[in-house]
Amino acid sequence: MAADEARVLAVAVAACLGTFVGLRSPSRFALPAVAVAIALSIAIAPRCDVGFRRSRPDGGIRRPAAGLMLVLALTCIRGGCSARAYQPMEGGALRAETLVRSDPEPIGPGWRAEVQLESGQRMEATAFGRAGFELRQVAVGDRLLLEGRVRPIGDRPWLRARHIVGRLSVDDLAVTAPASGFDALVNQLRSVIVDGAASFDDRSRSLYTGLVIGDDRFQPLAQQAQFRASGLTHLLAVSGQNVAFVLLVVRPLLMLFSRRIRLVVIVGVLVLFAAMTRAEPSVLRAATAAGVATWALVTGRTGSGLRTLAAGVTGLVLVDPFLVDVVGFQLSVAASGGIIVVSPLVLARLPTALAGIRGTAAPAQALAVTVGAQLGVAPLLVHHFGPLPLASIPANLIAGWAAGAVMTLGLTVGPISGLLHRARLPDLAASLQWPSGQLVSWIDGTARWSADIDLPRLGPGSLAMLAVLGAVAAVRPRHRLLDRPVIAALLMAAVAVMVAGRPTPPTSPAIIADGVLYIPGAPLAEGTAAVLVITDPPPSSIDDVLASGIDQVDLVITSRGDPQAARIVGALIEVVDTVTVLAPPRHRIRRATRVTEPITVATAWGSLAAEPDSTGSKLVVVTPAAVGVGP
Repeated sequence: MAADEARVLAVAVAACLGTFVGLRSPSRFALPAVAVAIALSIAIAPRCDVGFRRSRPDGGIRRPAAGLMLVLALTCIRGGCSARAYQPMEGGALRAETLVRSDPEPIGPGWRAEVQLESGQRMEATAFGRAGFELRQVAVGDRLLLEGRVRPIGDRPWLRARHIVGRLSVDDLAVTAPASGFDALVNQLRSVIVDGAASFDDRSRSLYTGLVIGDDRFQPLAQQAQFRASGLTHLLAVSGQNVAFVLLVVRPLLMLFSRRIRLVVIVGVLVLFAAMTRAEPSVLRAATAAGVATWALVTGRTGSGLRTLAAGVTGLVLVDPFLVDVVGFQLSVAASGGIIVVSPLVLARLPTALAGIRGTAAPAQALAVTVGAQLGVAPLLVHHFGPLPLASIPANLIAGWAAGAVMTLGLTVGPISGLLHRARLPDLAASLQWPSGQLVSWIDGTARWSADIDLPRLGPGSLAMLAVLGAVAAVRPRHRLLDRPVIAALLMAAVAVMVAGRPTPPTSPAIIADGVLYIPGAPLAEGTAAVLVITDPPPSSIDDVLASGIDQVDLVITSRGDPQAARIVGALIEVVDTVTVLAPPRHRIRRATRVTEPITVATAWGSLAAEPDSTGSKLVVVTPAAVGVGP
């Protein structure tokens, strides 16, 4: 690593660390921290060089520059001031003029959107019934007159990371002015791209809009869970890869302008695309890095990818300290760092392993990029979402190229298809979108397949063991006779670690997710069934069921059948092969059979009974006494 790269990287790390500490430190420590940092800087500055690491004449290495301590302290102050300025709202009635700042998204039977008050404060507005139907129709930039009650946000760090100061339960709303200017332009461009996918079915259309413009609001719960289980979640949101394809699409246009004009055009394109994707943190990171790289190219100050990434991250953290708490931003930076640092190391090892095989250059590069990105985000994924699916590596290799093609076609052919659809030429629009439709089906099929193959899931312990084995393989002493046996032993140990993480279905009754009880069948006992008993599960239960290793049951019994339960139970049925589904008489679940009379189901642990309640909206389920647990 060159000295200048190390210097910029150290500044970025210091800025992120200082901001992270400042957001969690009492503001009264701000001035003492600055005083200490400045005093230390003055004390050690005469013995430190300006550079981060620079060789001394005697061959030694000088200590890090004192300026890093000042950067750490100043960003700590910046984070502390931002945390102090953030003041959650108290509960109470509210009637105010607001500006819509996010697209409405469904939450069960209602809708939710972010709105901004005239004071600049942001709130999360939630509406049901008639108000929910009206909130569904609004767009970013619309002005609304909202009336309802404010609820405190409580202990929800993810809301603070989005600058949300309160949650508003909307009773009534009225649109006072539609979006105008830049917001109206962005909304029109998004609408044209969405109209271009009118020939797709609902599942494919939601995946297409997620790939192209990051609009994943209407993706089915089962599809989201399958993408998470296969490690393809990053495809459902716009990331730095999309920014790269945007610049690739506009590249022919840039050739028409001089170098300095290109900078203006690229900045304009990046700002427009960031607005189209609703300024997702990953897009902000990538767009900022792309802007820094373009400025460096125009001014003749070319730099490496690591230096560009570090500069972009530092700038964004200084502008918005809360970004350090946004998971999407963390994953984007980690994935980019893994690709820049780890992928070349992996690629350097692959040619030896693939020597003598023709046509392996492109697959080797794709494998190196995938492994680098996955290694970069692995610690964060395990920390935020639990065990890491090993299926992510083959799934990304299989689906990654198709996702890139869909992004490119969506930004070029997509708007044309949308205009043709609006011109009442749906057949021609569908013909233009046929390649994109096939690619989207390929990506969706890959997610389904990789989520069902039950590869191991690696937790913190497994990842630590694999890291140790990798370090041993890297620093092992070379010996002509012992090298191959050592490598073979390390590979066998790595396989053993991964196999230990393979999910296996429970062999006795167990609660496999919140509100989901699994009663396994007995292979040698005829007439006994494997049963899932579902009461009131949250959407996250779908991920837990996928991770349990259960791929087939004879019977699903759900105690509820309302619309919210229907969404979740329908998703569970989709990810687990089910023979029969039993539901209350007044249910809204596809493929389900109404239970109008008391029934008894034989299991290997005794008989299970179910009967409808007096209202017909619920089932009362009594599990066998031998089960000992209940959902």
